[in-house]
Amino acid sequence: MVAIAGGLKRPAGGRHVGPDTVVEVLRATGDLLGEAAVGTVLAEAGLDRSPTPGSPIREDSAAAVHAAIRRTQPEEAVDILTGAGTRSAQNVLESGISSRARSLLASAPWTVAAWLLGRSMTQTSWSVFGSGKYELISGLEFAITDNPFTRGETAEAPLCHYHTAFFQQIYDGLVDSRLICREVECAATGAPRCRFVFYVDE
Repeated sequence: MVAIAGGLKRPAGGRHVGPDTVVEVLRATGDLLGEAAVGTVLAEAGLDRSPTPGSPIREDSAAAVHAAIRRTQPEEAVDILTGAGTRSAQNVLESGISSRARSLLASAPWTVAAWLLGRSMTQTSWSVFGSGKYELISGLEFAITDNPFTRGETAEAPLCHYHTAFFQQIYDGLVDSRLICREVECAATGAPRCRFVFYVDE
């Protein structure tokens, strides 16, 4: 399997995500808007401080931070969440992928590499989607049912910008730079699940 959780171990109980789902979001907020905005987001999310890097955190806390970004910074939310997702993925690419896994993916045709990476997410999707149920539909399509980041949320358009950017960067680095990730269905819009598809940019 090709691990993408950066070496994290899933805590008992199964309702945790990797710390970057919050740490990088707050970092992107501070970079763009300053530390006062970070404090506003934490207060809105009901947290008194940023989580400790390297330790999994409760998925409801992470989801609350993402929702707080959208509520308190509506104009910058897409940029913040997209930038954070990209940086989270880059952290994994730099320190969470073994040389053996890289060699395996690099030596395989990109369609096979995409399928292998998609299969690996069966075991490691918790680090970005928590207790959401992951389903690999094809090598270039997967879905999350009961996504904790969209529970109770309503939107007119898909809002999983962090996750779209995360997988865009992961597949760009490990499969093929021509692949473009898009969320084509989102539970926040009333769809039964959040569904992501990779398209080839010719």
